[in-house]
Order: sequence, then C-alpha cells, then structure tokens
Amino acid sequence: MRALLMWLHILAGVVALGGGIFINFILAPAAAALQPGERLGLQARVIRRFQPTVLICLLALILTGVLFLASVFSIPGYGADVSYMRLLTGKLILVAVVLVLSLYQYFRLGLPLATLAEDPSAADKAAKAQPLARRMVLVARVNIALVAIIFYLAVRMTRG
Repeated sequence: MRALLMWLHILAGVVALGGGIFINFILAPAAAALQPGERLGLQARVIRRFQPTVLICLLALILTGVLFLASVFSIPGYGADVSYMRLLTGKLILVAVVLVLSLYQYFRLGLPLATLAEDPSAADKAAKAQPLARRMVLVARVNIALVAIIFYLAVRMTRG
C-alpha cells in the first residue's frame, strides 16, 4: 500500500512540476513568435487544460502525503527523529504556500485571462491581458522553485 501511495505521490509531483517547467521555459518562449491574438488564444487553452490538472495534482499530493504519513507513523520509532520532523514541517509549510499561490494563479489570474481571451466583444485584449499574463508567469516561476525545494526536502526525508 505504501509503495502505491508513494508512486501516486511522485507521479502527481512530476506532472505538476514537469508541466510547469515545460509551459514556462519551452511553450511560452515558443509562443512569443505568435501574433498577440493567437498567443492569447493559446494561453487561454493552456490555462483551461493545465491549471485544473495542477490543482488535481496538488490535491492528490496532499491526500497521498497524509495517507503516507499515517502509514509511516504507524511504524514504531519512525518519524520520531527531530531532523525528520523539521524537514517535514518545512515541506508542509511550502506545500501550503504552493497551494495558495496555485489557487491565486488559477482563480484570480488564469480564469480572468482565459475569459478575456474568449470574449469576442473585448477590445484590445492583448493589452488588457498582458499584466495578468506577467503575474501568471511570476507566480508560476515562484511555484516551480518552491516545488523543486519541496522535492529536495522529500529526498532528504527519505534518503537522509
């Protein structure tokens, strides 16, 4: 059971982190060559597909993490180490920050950007979308860095 939980946990993390890296460092620069209207349409489609995937992955990470910890702490003496608990506390704080940033990115930035892109009556969409898109990129890059730190802490927790 623990192996399945760990596999699901790692899979969700890899999908969220890998997807974020791909979008921010490969897709976005490639999309810069598109006309502003085409680029905005692409951004809207990516937001509508990828952001819910990230939120599902974050929920899966939290659920599998809680279940895994419950199974780990049922082993006598495991997890009682102070350094393990410090790493776990740091990891959980960062997970909470990533969750809040991801919710902000999707609901306060992504959905308004996608709605603007899909509104046929909106004038000068590209100019209106630019501040939202810039903030989305900033939040995404902060989240990528935080998730990379979370991965490092997870390795330290399991490998010492």
